Formats: sequence, structure tokens, C-alpha cells
Amino acid sequence: MKILVTTYKTASDRIALAAVRGLSLAGYSPWLGTDDPSTAAAASRHCHGTIRLQNPISNAKEHVSEVFEHAQRHRFQTVLPTDDYAVFALSQALDKCASKLPLPVPPLASQQLAMDKAASTRLAAKIGLNVPKSQTVSNKSDLLHALRQIPPPWVIKLVQGGGSVGLLISADEKQVLDHVDRLPDYADPIYDFKTLLVQSYIPGWTEDAYALMHRGQIVRSMASRRMLSWPPENGSGVLAETISKPSYFEKSVEMLEALEWHGPANIEFRIDQRDGKPYFIEINGRLWGTTAMAVAAGVNFPALSCQMAVEDGLRKMLTFPAGVRMRFPFPLGLQHLAASSNKLSVGWTLLGPSLRCKSDFWWSDPNPGFHQLRDGIKGLLSGQAARVLSPVSMNRTTFKE
Repeated sequence: MKILVTTYKTASDRIALAAVRGLSLAGYSPWLGTDDPSTAAAASRHCHGTIRLQNPISNAKEHVSEVFEHAQRHRFQTVLPTDDYAVFALSQALDKCASKLPLPVPPLASQQLAMDKAASTRLAAKIGLNVPKSQTVSNKSDLLHALRQIPPPWVIKLVQGGGSVGLLISADEKQVLDHVDRLPDYADPIYDFKTLLVQSYIPGWTEDAYALMHRGQIVRSMASRRMLSWPPENGSGVLAETISKPSYFEKSVEMLEALEWHGPANIEFRIDQRDGKPYFIEINGRLWGTTAMAVAAGVNFPALSCQMAVEDGLRKMLTFPAGVRMRFPFPLGLQHLAASSNKLSVGWTLLGPSLRCKSDFWWSDPNPGFHQLRDGIKGLLSGQAARVLSPVSMNRTTFKE
């Protein structure tokens, strides 16, 4: 089976890399569609070919047009998008193109609701999940009111956006106001810097529920705990481990059923260290940063997503092994190491030999790792995070009174 994996240039590119490797291990022929062929996944020996595509951020219609043109020309049986913009672009075209090319992407309305953290938080509360105290703000007056209503420390995040972009955790009101004033004046279907969500901070750790859904019905599952993250609070996992199915999993599935989700999805939780209660944080409606760990654990979400799309279904199988640990040394692990006060311990954990812990760096496929190491070093030298955190270069804005 020939499959086109799509991504746009980020310094880590680990989701696309995990997809390419996972598809190849399943016996498929993965190609990579990207706006930058120098990206790490393109360097993998498991990538059978690279196709230059328009960036889905700035040229969504052209991106989709080229995807379907190449799918017909190269006879790809499906397309697996690995970022929010590409998922959104394909979801927009789903009604017109689904009959020609089966896709593991959700309906557009489902993705839009999942991307809206305020709306998804309300849905989680309705279903019965614990949620942090939250208020949506779009001006300085609303922000100051929210800071009075919600006890510090506060979590300030984009109501719509991915990862730790625009995120601040602080108990200092002035720091919050300065942070908000520095946010760019930009909004698009994926990132909205003009509307923020203020939430109560949940001290503890992050756990994730993963699912592959077929037209609103679950067919595969997994769960994990982030043991180390970068950035440390609510960042991407650089050391993670699969865990036994948690108490919140069934409610997570209920959320995805309510959304009539189709394709892979990740629901993020914070576990309160004070009482062990899980709190819903957000939905990521695509493959996730630790996808390689799922593949290593025997739940090959990239390959299963494509098989499900092509065959229009899968036999339900929800078991998975607990205790599979994986580390992601480059480039985010390198960032974590550089910022750590205990470099010897963290360095050994992320880079030292280990029989128990699997690694995203493969000696059998080293070139992507060398690309990621290069990007990590560049990020450290420039004083910036080693990945693209925002969709475009944007202008600074100040919240209006």
C-alpha cells in the first residue's frame, strides 16, 4: 500500500518521522509530502520518496489540490496528515473528495470543536470529567476580571492553538499582563492569539488517553504518562511510559463518540498530585508527539489509521501493554537537558545506555536523529526553542481596554 504522509517543516518533526517508520514497519510504502525536503522525516531510510507540497498554513487550498493531484498520479491509497493545519485542510475538502480518496480525518465541525479549548472543556464537563476553573477572555477588562475570579497560579493559554504556544503559568499578575501584551496580533482556523483561556493551575503530572476512532466508534486505544516534558509544564513528552488503562479513559471515549470522531486523537489530562483526581486539559485531533512510543508498544496508530481508512473499518482491539518506556533525546530532550539544574542525571536518563528504555533515535536509521540534533544545537545557540512554535512571523499586539 502506497501512503502519503504530510507535514510542514518543524525542527523536531517527530510525528511525521514516527508515521513514516510505523508505516514502513507494517509493510507499507510511505512517501512524505512537505514544504521543506530538509525535514528530518525525509532523511529516514523508511521514506520511499519525497514530494514538495504547498504549506497548509499559508496555502491551504493549493496544499489540498496538490495532495489529491499527487494521490492520483502516484496512486496513493490514502493520505495521513500529521499536523493540525493539514488535518484541517483535508477536513474542509472531505465532502468533495472522500469518495475518491478515503482519509483518516474527522469531519470539519468535529475538528473545529476539538481545537476550541473553551468549547471542548464545556463538553468534557457536560460528560462528567473534572475540568479546571476556566474563563475565556478577549480584552484586558475580561482578563483582569478572570484573574480576580480564579485563584493563582493561573494558566494562560490560547483558546485555540497547539502545544505550548502562547502558554504561561504564573502567580504574578504583572507577568501575566506583560505576557499577554507580547502576544502577536494574529488569528486563523488553528491558532487564535486574540482570544485566551484563563484556567486554574493543577499541580501534578500529565497523562494522555489515545484512541483511533472509526466514524464515532473506538477501534484502538492506549494511555501513557509523561515523565519528563519540554517545556516542563504541559510541554511535549521527552520521556514517557505506557500505563494501564486509567479511570478517565471511558469518559474520554465518550467525548470522541459525541464528536463523531474519525481518525486518531489524543486527550490530555493533568493528574492532581493533591488528591489524584484527573482533570481534562485538551484534545489533539491528530497523531501526537509520542506516537513512536505507541508503535514501539505494538499499537501502530499510523498504519492502523491508514488501514482503517482504506478498508472502512477495523476489528475492535483495545488491549495494549503497560510499562513501555520511550525517550526522545533530540531536539526537545536536548533543550530539557540544557535547562536542567541536574544535567548529569537528566543527561544519563535521556542519552545513557538503557535496556529498559526505547529511544526515538535509531542506530538502524540514524539520519533523522542527526537532523534533529543539528536543529537542537541551532536552537540552543540562537537561544530559541528547537521547533517552530508559531505558524507565521506575526506582529505584536496589546489587549484593548
